[in-house]
Amino acid sequence: MNLPESVRIGYADYVVEDWNGVDALRDDKSGDYDHEHLHIRVSDAMKPPVRACVFLHEVVHGIVTHQSVPCGDYEEDVVTKITEGLCQVMRSNPGLFAEIESALERKGN
Repeated sequence: MNLPESVRIGYADYVVEDWNGVDALRDDKSGDYDHEHLHIRVSDAMKPPVRACVFLHEVVHGIVTHQSVPCGDYEEDVVTKITEGLCQVMRSNPGLFAEIESALERKGN
């Protein structure tokens, strides 16, 4: 998966970049979301489907932060479950999210 250069979450644009797989492994992570520095990193040492899911996982962390979702100590579990559910829906329903995106872009609705 090719990562976008940036992603907008809430009011902020986050820089998105590849994370050297060795460095990510050293930190025992596949991805990283940093709200303070508006930065998302995703390990470059994963196969495309895993990389896509990890990227979405970090985006969901951003949504949880910007929407003040009250996850408490369970944020990682909540984010993982939402992300895996979204990935399953996208994989099982090709084109669904393109239709949703198209509907959101239509003017006059």
